[in-house]
This record gives sequence, structure tokens and C-alpha cells, in this order.
Amino acid sequence: MLMLVVALAAAFAFLRSPYFHVTEIQVDGLRTVTAAEVAAYSGLEAGVSIWAVDPTAVGRRIESHPAVAGAWVTRRWPNRIHVQIMEREAVARIGGGTTWYLVDGQGVPFRVVESPPEGLPEIRAPDGPVPVLGQALPRPLDEAARLAAYLHQYGIDWVEAVQAQAGDLILWLEGQVPVYFGPAGLEPERKLAVVSALWAAWRDDAGRVRYMDVRNPDHPAVRTDTE
Repeated sequence: MLMLVVALAAAFAFLRSPYFHVTEIQVDGLRTVTAAEVAAYSGLEAGVSIWAVDPTAVGRRIESHPAVAGAWVTRRWPNRIHVQIMEREAVARIGGGTTWYLVDGQGVPFRVVESPPEGLPEIRAPDGPVPVLGQALPRPLDEAARLAAYLHQYGIDWVEAVQAQAGDLILWLEGQVPVYFGPAGLEPERKLAVVSALWAAWRDDAGRVRYMDVRNPDHPAVRTDTE
């Protein structure tokens, strides 16, 4: 019995020894987020035992960073933590002046910049709420963001803005040509294909176009200033 107690005490002391204290947090997938930010959000304290690390809980804490879409944490014995992160990717911007929020395809604002990257369409929302980093935009702004994700996916760079209003979206093309698009979730790829074809036909004569309407992609319409 005494030998068992001694063995258990020795094992307990070994598991709590500095040999298992976390000495390194290795992070992969970084683009704009820094390793220091990941370490801070992880909540891991200096000298913590690797046995006390809950990878799932650590991952959730890292995912609370506004710019982190996903985090996967693994323990690497005896004293290292590996973190694989996936950062949010900007597909649109919302704001104005020198305060712009970058928004991902899920409608989550994740970073504030003074000057957004070129080519990002603006989400226009008259009297819309002030965005909160890490919190998804309310409807219909989130629908505008999802449509912007399609624009990003297909490399459509001639849409300057997506205007969100109840039950409907309006695309604003180069030259401030409006396109009545309808709900973002109703055949978005098909409608974008129709818009692309119409824009290819009318781009050089865009000054004559009052609006386009693809709410019914089977019967798209183009209204010009002569009609």
C-alpha cells in the first residue's frame, strides 16, 4: 500500500513538473492578425501545465477576436500548443469618411480602417445601426454582405455599392447605374449572370441607362433615358 501511495505521489509530481509547462504557442494561418493577439485571446497564462489546457475552450476564446473566423487548437507534447486560425476575408465595406468597417461574407464587421482597399463594394444603409466588431450586421445588411461575397467569388469589380432595404437589394454599377436585384437569397448567381450580360452590352453606353431590373431573371429589363 505504501508503495502505491509513493508511486501515485511521484506520478502527480511528475505531471505537475515544469517539464509540462507550456513554453510555446505556435500559430499558423496568420495574415493580418498577429501571434501576440492570438496568445492574448487564448487566455493561457505563463507556466500553465499542458495537462490543464482545454483545446476547445481555448479555440472559442481565440474565435472571439473579431477578425478570426475559426480557430483549431491542439496540444503538442510535452509543452507546446499549436493553433490553426482562419481569418475573415473582406468582401465589402460599410461606414463613411475616415471610418470604414471591413465586412466578411457572413455580414460580420471585423476591422476598422481609415481607407478601405480598392475594389470593395460599399454596403449602403440609410439610417442603419452603427456596426459592432465581431457581431453580424442585422437584416437586410447581412443579405447585402452575402451578395457581396458572390461578387468577390466571381471577380465582379464593376459593382460600386449594394444598397440594402427591406425585402430588396439594389446594385449600383459604375457610373451610378442602379440595378433592382430583389432578395439576395433568390437565385443570386443566375441574376448576377444576367446583370453581367446586360452590363457587357450597355457598359459603353451606360450614360443612357436609367436603371436595370433583374428581379425576374427570365424577363430582365433595361430602362433608358429615351423611354
